[in-house]
Amino acid sequence: MVTPGDYDIVSQKKIVITTGKWFYRLLSYSNSNQEDPFRDGVRNRDGKCVVSGRGGKLARSGVWTSLEAAHIFPLELQNTWNELGYSSISNINSAQNGLLLKRDLHAAFNQYLFSINPDIISFAPDEDDIDGRVLDPVCWDPANPDHVSDECLRWHYRQSILAKMRGVGEPILDVDFPPVMDQPSNKPRLEIRSL
Repeated sequence: MVTPGDYDIVSQKKIVITTGKWFYRLLSYSNSNQEDPFRDGVRNRDGKCVVSGRGGKLARSGVWTSLEAAHIFPLELQNTWNELGYSSISNINSAQNGLLLKRDLHAAFNQYLFSINPDIISFAPDEDDIDGRVLDPVCWDPANPDHVSDECLRWHYRQSILAKMRGVGEPILDVDFPPVMDQPSNKPRLEIRSL
């Protein structure tokens, strides 16, 4: 991890500043059964956290409390998924757009605190020793039609770079909120209202 501070960049090549947009991820909790096939597909393929390698013993006995199926490309960006042509790869709720992660790593992944390109790269202090690890091959098997999508991982990696390396970086959200709150800031939010 790079220590915060001021740095001079020296390069023989031209330095280009990107105007690329990063997409803010909404913090939300699903309480519907619409994501069951996604969750089950990712669980069946991975069987453990594909970043840390942990959780497999409990999962094999049917206990999934420490593991969550994470969308690489967020559901709330379905229109962007279609605009980028990813719908030709698979459905946004396909296991190809998912990874099985420990609960805390899922939250960190959603906040762009680490990403995969193809090695795991941490953009924050690394309590789980994941920096430099390689994603577990169980989710990369090209013979499996549901193997994780390289395009989705590249998209997430670029978003992590944009979110963490532009200016002073984007703020990290505190995720210790009750499920009724989607997010704490004034960023776009998903609201459900009863009529």
